[in-house]
Amino acid sequence: MTGSRRNVRKRGPEPQAAKRDHYLLLMAQGMSNSAACREVGINRRTGTRWRYGRTSTDHAGRTRSYPPITQQPRVVSSRFLSEDERVRLADLLRAGNSMREVARQLGRSPATISREIRRNRDPHSGVYHPHQAEQRAVARRARSTDGKLRRNPQLRQFVQ
Repeated sequence: MTGSRRNVRKRGPEPQAAKRDHYLLLMAQGMSNSAACREVGINRRTGTRWRYGRTSTDHAGRTRSYPPITQQPRVVSSRFLSEDERVRLADLLRAGNSMREVARQLGRSPATISREIRRNRDPHSGVYHPHQAEQRAVARRARSTDGKLRRNPQLRQFVQ
């Protein structure tokens, strides 16, 4: 018996990278979503999904997130320690350097290094873990006050 294989068809549409790039260019030039979608030849809803991202759940209950294509990574002020600085801090501490020496090598104040270690070391072992420290710092970082202003109309007069 000769094994004839069925034509195996790829699932889903072809990638639309060129269309996405053209869409982004048109949006950057100030064109509206509807006009950019017409120009590129895609559905308006597709353009909206590309712009804002989406989350979908399949029949098995698995969730997949598609990030927006227009979102730039958020740049954090140099005032805060970066994850690379935290990793270097941990390496220098493991090497036996003092806090002042670590601060000098990182170009930071000794008080900054002391505060970072005190806030973010493991409470049980006392060991400083840089990636956990980064997660804690991101969680503590200041957030927008828009919500506070909407909830309290008396504060709106101070923000204009």
